[in-house]
Amino acid sequence: MKARASGEPAKAAELALKSLELFKGPYATAEIKLKTARILRSAGKNTEAVELYQNIASDPAAGTAIRKTAVLECAYLQNAMNLPEAAEKTLQAYFHSPEQKGELDFLSADLLFRRNEFSRAAEAFQRTAAQYPAFRSRALYQSALAWFSAKQYANAIAGADELAQKDPRGEYTAGALYLKAMAQEAAGMPLQALKSYEDYAGLPGAKPAYAAKALFQAAKLAFSRKQPLEAERLFQALITRYPKDPLAPAAAYWRIYSFQSRGDEILAERETWLLVDKYPDTDYAIDALFNLAAHYADSGSAPRANAVLDDLLKRVKSDSLKAKVLLEKAVIAFKSGDNAGALTLLEQLYTRYPNVPVLPEVYYLHADILRKNGDDDQALRYYSKVLEHHPDPVMETAAIG
Repeated sequence: MKARASGEPAKAAELALKSLELFKGPYATAEIKLKTARILRSAGKNTEAVELYQNIASDPAAGTAIRKTAVLECAYLQNAMNLPEAAEKTLQAYFHSPEQKGELDFLSADLLFRRNEFSRAAEAFQRTAAQYPAFRSRALYQSALAWFSAKQYANAIAGADELAQKDPRGEYTAGALYLKAMAQEAAGMPLQALKSYEDYAGLPGAKPAYAAKALFQAAKLAFSRKQPLEAERLFQALITRYPKDPLAPAAAYWRIYSFQSRGDEILAERETWLLVDKYPDTDYAIDALFNLAAHYADSGSAPRANAVLDDLLKRVKSDSLKAKVLLEKAVIAFKSGDNAGALTLLEQLYTRYPNVPVLPEVYYLHADILRKNGDDDQALRYYSKVLEHHPDPVMETAAIG
């Protein structure tokens, strides 16, 4: 097991086989064989794993649960090895009684799904749902999922609706509603998708991670439909209900963008500081502060912009971000007419962070300042530095000009 944990599956498989050889007879229990088969499978020794799975499956003393597990893992492995007939044969050898026919048909459809034969799988799941009530809900869900995977979104939506109608409080109904929302969005039905996403997020049985994602998708759809107030409400619902979800800081950032899109700078600024306070260590907080500083600078409030950038300089940890902050401060100084102050900041940047990605932009600003000061020869030298550092095509074209 130590070899497996250290990332050496081949050695783990070799040790497992030696252990199996060592513990022959009654000591080689079904549990040991099953673990060994899994180690062999993870090491890519599929043929040996299949043989061991089949050995377990044919041993009545192994117990029903372990035998069934071995059969399923064996069939799925054979299916992945592109041996569909062998996989089907493995299932049929175990699920051979009339009482097991429904499970056999469901698993056969699942083999099709795992081979990416989505349309055939969807039809097979539908037949299983129609013939075997015990598998109806699960099969209808899998059918809708297969139709979605086949990009036949109308069929996926119809399948989700059928499941909701036949089993409104079932185990798979909530998931089917989320699947329906995704299908509606993919099919170009944003209004319907928005409603389905929000409906899913409101279900008592909705999984928190999916509910948060549903609110996020609904909010983005609202924003794309030019409904900023609705988008802001949905983003806030995500933040309020799931404040620790990874999407929560992204939702806060989108709220800032939405406020700005409708010209409400006061709310945008307030939301920025809320984001920074609540999620200080995220990239969204950093980007929001850069955005706020740029807004202050553009509105002619250099002191407020510099105050935000000074706060940022204390927060950021990487050299590349610290250099970016100094560059922004230099830009503000240059636009404010303080060329000497801007050059001082750039010299600090060169000294502290000589190998950061933002250097082409730094050189370009330095060249502009020198040109503004009338020092064309030195300006040309710095424009040449821009070209030497392989900037993006837009900057390269500007530097050549």
